[in-house]
Amino acid sequence: MYALLFSLLVIGSDPAQPSPGELPVVEQDGVQNFGIDRAQLSQSGEHIVFDGRQITTAEARELLEAGTLTDDSAMLRLTIIGSAADCRRVLDDLNGPLADLAGNFLIQSYPPDHWAVARAGFYTAGKPTIYVQTASGKVLHRQDDYDDGADGLRRALEAIRKPNPNYNPLRDRDLRRPSTHVVTWTVVGIAVLLLWLALRWKR
Repeated sequence: MYALLFSLLVIGSDPAQPSPGELPVVEQDGVQNFGIDRAQLSQSGEHIVFDGRQITTAEARELLEAGTLTDDSAMLRLTIIGSAADCRRVLDDLNGPLADLAGNFLIQSYPPDHWAVARAGFYTAGKPTIYVQTASGKVLHRQDDYDDGADGLRRALEAIRKPNPNYNPLRDRDLRRPSTHVVTWTVVGIAVLLLWLALRWKR
């Protein structure tokens, strides 16, 4: 009943003369605004970017239908946060002496005040700050300067990619099958039970 009464009040009111705080507000161009800050909306329209280049919808469709796109959702993330000059120095090295490693990472750079980093809990006061994260967001490495240049970053990236020296492929588990420990203890349990039954039978 209250909802119906509210609907009648809204329908019966003059939208061109809303009371203070009432929505929608009819703007100068006749648009009924229900609380959106239109100044924040992009006026450039929808656009698609592939490999740093803007492409058409038709080109995007062709790429999707060709099935040649790589699924990079599981790749490590390398994020550079700093001034344009600081970020450019790292990016130039990733395209130059570190190019053999850069292909293993999704690389992004941002100014410190960009919403993607400033509002997401990243440390942004480095010169620059460099993060390496898993796809889930776990931080594997962070440095807040680039004082040792490409050599220092190479050491960090190679340490992340270095295989575990204690890795033993024989210990890999197929989770679809029971653990070998379970099977072993089951066999032992059956053997003990049979032995106990045999001893009882002899008595």
